[in-house]
Amino acid sequence: MKTRDKLIEVARQLFDRKGMENTTISDIAEASSKGRRTIYTYFRNKLDLYNAVMAEEASKMVGHIEMIVDNPSLDSREKLRLFIIEHFKLRIREGNADALKSMLRLDLRRLEKLRKLAASREEALLERLLREGIARGDFRADYAVDIRKFLVQVMLAMAVSVEARSDDAELWRAIESFAEFISERAGR
Repeated sequence: MKTRDKLIEVARQLFDRKGMENTTISDIAEASSKGRRTIYTYFRNKLDLYNAVMAEEASKMVGHIEMIVDNPSLDSREKLRLFIIEHFKLRIREGNADALKSMLRLDLRRLEKLRKLAASREEALLERLLREGIARGDFRADYAVDIRKFLVQVMLAMAVSVEARSDDAELWRAIESFAEFISERAGR
């Protein structure tokens, strides 16, 4: 593991356990077996390191969706269906909410920043997926535009409660039905 990546991972673990405000650069240096000067070689300050942790978390969140969009063996409707399901999995997956809530408990603005960063990456992937579907003749352009507008609003506005359980079969049936409906509608 590269030094920068190790520092980000160690900081993420400490921020998760202690919170950002209660974690010092010295804590990160000690836990990573690196000196403070090494940390400052990669990051200007603790906030810069914290922002790198947030960017890494957003990339992890959207990474699954990117793999779906980039999968050449899936047709556009299936990609859209899986995109929607994965969007909800990221927000409900056991542990994600607790880890983020713990890490961000003292700074809701940063939580919002992470959500917006992930949402903008998801929106760009959705745009790419829909353009590909239109180009392949899988989606009607007029429906795809409407679906894009709707899904972007859903992604921004429909925050699943952190109390939502990943083992709630009824919730997943509803999400899968919603995803099926939207992906089918795009092609009519």
